[in-house]
Amino acid sequence: MCTRSGDRETTLHLFFHCRFAQEVWLQVPWESTFDSSLSTSFVDELTSASRRRLLLPTGITINIFPWIIWFLWISRNQLTFERRKSTPSETVSKALRAALEWEHAQPPVAATIHRNHRLSQPIDLSPSTMICNTDGAWRVESRQAGTGWIFTSPTGAITRGGKSHLNVSSALMAEALAVRDALMHASALGFTSIWLRSDAQALTKAINSNQGPTELHGVLSDIASISSSSFDFCSFSFVSREMNGPADLIAKAHLVLANSSAVH
Repeated sequence: MCTRSGDRETTLHLFFHCRFAQEVWLQVPWESTFDSSLSTSFVDELTSASRRRLLLPTGITINIFPWIIWFLWISRNQLTFERRKSTPSETVSKALRAALEWEHAQPPVAATIHRNHRLSQPIDLSPSTMICNTDGAWRVESRQAGTGWIFTSPTGAITRGGKSHLNVSSALMAEALAVRDALMHASALGFTSIWLRSDAQALTKAINSNQGPTELHGVLSDIASISSSSFDFCSFSFVSREMNGPADLIAKAHLVLANSSAVH
């Protein structure tokens, strides 16, 4: 039973429906208010929280949801086993402070992206420049992903590729893995000039600005390293979904293969 309310202590009650938890969530400085009393799924709230933004100037860019959950759990244990009480405002403050300290402790993404990277279409492409469209497909329930890419040479020749991934944290991570996979394949094929296009606008902005979500730190660092060391010219830009259908089909096919591999 819940130490605070006496109700049955389910996951939803502890983290969302308990009056204490509701007051905690109402004090999280998100741009829009979160009414946790309406929550019906932990997974759904975790997923939707990644789209929530904190009000400035907290200095926090990562998803604060896991940190709030963690300190709700700590507060519950301290009350249950140590009879130590905490207030909702103290719980939120501790979560924000811990998240900020963790974020500041992360090393910056290496700023080694080639100077020719641009968000818009490159000008005066070399005749040898390969055009590469990438896409990622992700399944939230299984955390599996498929990546796909298509290289088109100046002569119109097409080379395709794809890969399956397990334990992928988000759809944006799947898109980033697709870019990294494509760059590694292009390097292996000996390409030296490439214009890479993705329909994930947030990802292309992160690559071109050398600033992105903390969860992408490792993959963005890999992209920066591969693009600067393996290519004479490497540019990243956004392409609409309507123009990226073939790469999307490849990514979805490899998502199916990821599921098959997990089953077997």
